[in-house]
Amino acid sequence: MAQPSAPTSINLAVKGLYLNPSTFGDNAPNGALTVANNVVIDRPSVVATRRGFDNSFSTMVGTGAGSMFQFAGTKLLYGTNHKLYADILDNGVFTPYTATFLEPSSPDPISRVRGLESNKSFYFITQDGTYKLDSVTNQPRLAGSPPGLSGTATTTGAAGFFLNNTNVAYRVVFGYKDANQQLSLGAPSSRIIVSNTSGGLR
Repeated sequence: MAQPSAPTSINLAVKGLYLNPSTFGDNAPNGALTVANNVVIDRPSVVATRRGFDNSFSTMVGTGAGSMFQFAGTKLLYGTNHKLYADILDNGVFTPYTATFLEPSSPDPISRVRGLESNKSFYFITQDGTYKLDSVTNQPRLAGSPPGLSGTATTTGAAGFFLNNTNVAYRVVFGYKDANQQLSLGAPSSRIIVSNTSGGLR
């Protein structure tokens, strides 16, 4: 009884695009491509889809495109009028956000607003600092949280945990949870020390 033959496997190294192979001989190397639509080869033998945007854009009135980004599957555009726009409905119509954002070194023509998506939010740099967009439908806000403010405290009441002739220290921390439930906390304040010298529990 004949033994089944082992399957044959061929490993080809992708050589790139060859548009005009010779009709009189096989001059294209193994792994040559005759069609390669919207792909890039950034690493040896790895063909990946090209990143970028389609051309379904409306006419921008009163501004040009300075930078383009993508966040949560939505196209963002920073216009030359210092506004940030979002194609929320993915129909080529860009809606501006409320605020105006200047380039980091405005009016230097080389300065550009740059951004990236990280931790379910979009961050971009401006003259006023780094801004954060936690949802396409929300407004951008300065990233991070403000530092805690110092304060004062006094004892009160005639009962509680605070023993006589003891001290307690507190710090103030400001923070918030964004639309993705990511907690952002600012730097704590300096210590606020409270002393109980009342002679009893407070």
